Amino acid sequence: MLDEDIKVMVELIDFRNFKIPENLKILTITDPPYNVGFKYNSYKDKMPHKDYIKMLSKIQKPCIIIQYPEETFNYVLPAMNKVPNKVLFWCYNSHLPRAVRMISFFGIEPNLSNYKIAYRNPNDKRVKKLIENGSLGTSLKEWFVIEQVKNVSKEYQGYANQIPEEVIRIILSVCKDYDFDTIFDPFCGSGTTLKVALEHGYSVIGTDIDSKAINITKDRLDREIYLSLFKYGKDSKKSTTTTLKDRCLNREAQGQQFAYN
Repeated sequence: MLDEDIKVMVELIDFRNFKIPENLKILTITDPPYNVGFKYNSYKDKMPHKDYIKMLSKIQKPCIIIQYPEETFNYVLPAMNKVPNKVLFWCYNSHLPRAVRMISFFGIEPNLSNYKIAYRNPNDKRVKKLIENGSLGTSLKEWFVIEQVKNVSKEYQGYANQIPEEVIRIILSVCKDYDFDTIFDPFCGSGTTLKVALEHGYSVIGTDIDSKAINITKDRLDREIYLSLFKYGKDSKKSTTTTLKDRCLNREAQGQQFAYN
C-alpha cells in the first residue's frame, strides 16, 4: 500500500545529468544496457569500451547491477573499481548461447535468509515438522532459476530485455534489513524495478533517455497506484497522499500523467 510519504519521479534524461534530490536514503538497482548490440529505440548498445565503463562508473552507490557474466568482468568491475560484496546468479532457459546473469551487490551485503523458497516436498516428515514450527521455506541460495519475460508473458510491456518482477522482489527482499527509503533506476526501461519497489513501499526515481521507455514506465506506475487505491479504498487509514490520490482519480479530466511529483 502506498502511504503518504511515497514519492514517484520519472524523468526523460541521461542519469549523468540528473540531479538527485537531497536527504534521501537511496539504493540504486539497475540492469544497464549490456553493450552487446541489442536494438533499442533511442540508445546505441555498442559504445567504445572506455566510454561504457566511464558511464557505468557514474552509477550512484550503493548499487546492485544486473549484467551478463562476461560484461560484469569486463565492464562493471572496472567501472566500480572494486569487487562486489556479494554476487547472485539468475539462471533461465534460453535458446541463446547465454542463460545466466550476475547480480552484483556493491556497498551492500544481502541477507539471503530474507527470501524463502517453498519446500519441494512438504509432505516429508521432517519438512512437515519445520512447517508446523513456522518455517516458510529454505533460504535463497547463490543461484536461482526464474524464466525470462517473453512476448507472451503476462508481464510483457512491449520493451526489450525486461527483467522479471520476481528477480526484483528477490533483490528487495535480501536488502530489506537496510533503511533505504528510495529506489533509483538510472536505466529504468519499462519500469519493472520501480513498479516492484513501489509495491514494497519505497519511493522511486527512474531516468531513461528513451521516450518510449518513459511513457511505458509512467503508464505502468499509474496502473500500480490505481490498483492500490482500488484495493484499499479512498478512505483507507493508510492511503496515498491527498494530492497524489486526487491526481490519480482525476487523471482523465486533467489529460496528463498524475503519478509524478
